[in-house]
Amino acid sequence: MLLRRWLAGSEARATGAPSQPPLAELTATGADFADDMSVRASQGILALLVWVVVAVKLPTPDWLAPLLPLPALLVVANALGPRPWLGRAHWRLSSRTWRTLIVGAIGLAGVELGFSLFANQPSVDEPVTLACASRSVLQGHDPYLTYEPQCAADLHYRTPNLTAIASGPFAHLPHGAAPAQIRVVELRDQRTGGHQGFAAMIYPPDAALLVLPIAFSGWTAIWCWVMALFLLLLAATWGGSRPRGWQALLAWQLLTFGSLAFAFSLGWDPEYLSYLLLALAFARIDQQRISALALAAAVCTNQLCWIAAPVYLAIVLREAGVRRRLTWLAGGVAVGLLPWLVWDRALPGEMLRFLTLPYFPGGDSLGAFATSPVGHSWPYLLGMIAWVGICSLIAWRSPEWRWAMVAVVWGAFIMSSFALDHYFLPMFWLSPAALLGAWRVAQAGATSGANRGATPMAAGPAT
Repeated sequence: MLLRRWLAGSEARATGAPSQPPLAELTATGADFADDMSVRASQGILALLVWVVVAVKLPTPDWLAPLLPLPALLVVANALGPRPWLGRAHWRLSSRTWRTLIVGAIGLAGVELGFSLFANQPSVDEPVTLACASRSVLQGHDPYLTYEPQCAADLHYRTPNLTAIASGPFAHLPHGAAPAQIRVVELRDQRTGGHQGFAAMIYPPDAALLVLPIAFSGWTAIWCWVMALFLLLLAATWGGSRPRGWQALLAWQLLTFGSLAFAFSLGWDPEYLSYLLLALAFARIDQQRISALALAAAVCTNQLCWIAAPVYLAIVLREAGVRRRLTWLAGGVAVGLLPWLVWDRALPGEMLRFLTLPYFPGGDSLGAFATSPVGHSWPYLLGMIAWVGICSLIAWRSPEWRWAMVAVVWGAFIMSSFALDHYFLPMFWLSPAALLGAWRVAQAGATSGANRGATPMAAGPAT
């Protein structure tokens, strides 16, 4: 069906016939559009809730784990497609219902965030590494020499959730080290200043800047800082023009936020700010400068955001004035990375270090992507690249399905043993932002003469 529509669209363009614009129904502004958003958001919320319950909370056999995200992926892709296939009559909810869901989502997230603040420290190690790397930058040290044992001591991190790698004292283990084993090696390394069996910071260097102003504060200050930035980026995403029925999309995104808060230490982790920046890039895709700089900030703070960059470029590739957008994007990346490269010539290798670290289980490489179902992670890497390439090609060639590729591209993580983890959650986070961006693109195309100071993005490929 997808191939048939793609070929039909290509034939129409070749003959000069008008082709169907992407998400044609998103150009509507009345009750029909609000109903359409209700249908799409309902499908996305259903996929999110089923995925969280089944994939995150229920024990799953290893052979079945890679298959669990597939239904959610297909439902969300359909929700971003040209016409959702679930009947509108069964999914039409009132704006009061969506407002109730928004309040419920905020309450759900607020309860969990309150518990995490009461605990007074995160339950995962990423915030520890990033906070310690920020301290290293302020002290004039290389953040890539920041190791977890010393970070845990400096930040009084008491939870034994450091990430062990299959080297040094853990090299002989067939599976991941037990908490007691990690604690023994951690205490020894803190005494000796070593770092055997643990990795240094693996994020892009600008990740160390996310908590820079409060790097030497306690965990409560870090929690408040991260949440303040979260609310600021959320307001930037939903500020400006909004379609009728936008409450449905906001409810979808906030329910994802609540799920993130319950599943992980969202209140502490600056890593999730990069996903907000990525959502901002798609939601404001009609504004070239804002969107390009948000994408640049995302890719300069988190390697996982790299997976969405090719689809973004494919979507905007045929727009008028694409050179201006690419200039802003390249300039943002250059400002984010070149100063670090001047300071540290080994930066490219350090940013890609996660590809070679021997992670558990099995001591395979490719960082958290290990271990591949095919027995080695490098074939899995090639499969990921092929998946991203196919999604980007569809986003470039198909006006109808380009926005759906914003969600489908995250399927590249399905075969990873960590696919049921936070690597798959950005799909739910980005999908409402993509729909919002699609509407803004359609509106900018319809009223381009009235939008002074912004170069509207074309609604579809040039004929």
